[in-house]
Amino acid sequence: MRQDYPETSVVSVADFVRGVNEVLRAGVSSAWVEGEISTWKVWPSGHAYFTLKDSDAVLECVMFAPGPRFLKFTPRAGLQVIVHGRPDIYAPRGQFKLLADRMLPQGEGLLQLQFQQLVERLRKEGLFDEEWKRPIPPVPERIGLVTSLQGAAVRDFLRTLFGRWPAATIVLADTPVQGEGSARKIAAALLDLASHGDVDVIALVRGGGSLEDLWAFNDEDLARAIRSSTVPVVTGVGHETDVTVADFAADLRASTPTQAAVLLSRNVSDVLDAVKRRRQALGRSLDARLQDYRLRVTAASGRLTDPRHLFGRQRQTLLDARDRLEGRVRELLSEARSRVEQAAARAAEGDPRRRLSSRTKKMLELEARLIRSMDHILAGQRRRFMELPARLDAMSPLKVLSRGYAVLTTAGGQAVRESSDVSPGDELTARLHRGSLTVQVRRRG
Repeated sequence: MRQDYPETSVVSVADFVRGVNEVLRAGVSSAWVEGEISTWKVWPSGHAYFTLKDSDAVLECVMFAPGPRFLKFTPRAGLQVIVHGRPDIYAPRGQFKLLADRMLPQGEGLLQLQFQQLVERLRKEGLFDEEWKRPIPPVPERIGLVTSLQGAAVRDFLRTLFGRWPAATIVLADTPVQGEGSARKIAAALLDLASHGDVDVIALVRGGGSLEDLWAFNDEDLARAIRSSTVPVVTGVGHETDVTVADFAADLRASTPTQAAVLLSRNVSDVLDAVKRRRQALGRSLDARLQDYRLRVTAASGRLTDPRHLFGRQRQTLLDARDRLEGRVRELLSEARSRVEQAAARAAEGDPRRRLSSRTKKMLELEARLIRSMDHILAGQRRRFMELPARLDAMSPLKVLSRGYAVLTTAGGQAVRESSDVSPGDELTARLHRGSLTVQVRRRG
């Protein structure tokens, strides 16, 4: 007998499994699952198939390639682990599985999970955004150091720092970096240095260790203290592969304490080399400028007028002035005589004997004064005329040469002013008072 049923209530097996998968994924998109590995097998394809169990249940799991190759440990039966994955039903067999993508050992794995969750929460909050990062001074003068004096990190840091830059000043805050309450003490020391230490930057360093050893640097309060510090913070915690929450919050992360010292210093030998290079460059620049000046002086010396020509022109000018003076004096005398003659004629016509005598006397006095004045002017002109050759002769380079000096010039015509202008073997021209010589440099003094 045929039983009636609604056609819409019937689905295929595949549709049913697909629907259950969708419900599973909607309800549990992913999860961390803790358990003991009871079986573990990696196939040639690279996929790993394993089983997790506890006292009440068993869960089949699969981790597809290349995931197993990137695990930091070797899974085996009996190992307690935590696994991250999403639920899935394998339709061809109707088998429920966990599609795993991460696996951590249980002890360290729980800490790692807490670390990842804290990092993700603080990152979403914006605490690690690059826009909040402060620039580190290129060469800080005063460095605050938060670390423990009992560890090797402080010795590595100080040895590297002072080996590279002895002028640095350290303000040390001795603080426990491991154990109960250490995160709170590190944060307090850091904020105290920032507020009262008068430092340019703070270095937070610690040597390597396990995740538990470094756990003080995965503290939320410490991360917030780093971000609220009024001076930049540099971290150098653990080894190169160790990353902590403090590293994310810091303005600059160094891979090790030694690397932190390198980032906060300059190599003094590099500085000295830079000074040496700049000094050499300055010397080359000065040499080039001096050479340019020498060329200018040489070019200008070619345009200098021979003092003898200058003397000839001055002598001719003086002679011309004397001729003009003598002509003027003759004109004055002629005019004076003419006036006298005119006066004498007028006196003769009126027979003013007394007036004529007075005028004649005055005329003779004027003539005498005029002659004395002319003689005085001529004497002064002759004296200056006689002094001019002596002054010109004293200024002449030939006068210097006449005292036994010589002018040395290179083959290019440049004057030699110091021994560094020439090299042994160079031929030079020595100009003397009369004639010249060709000499060769044997050595420089």
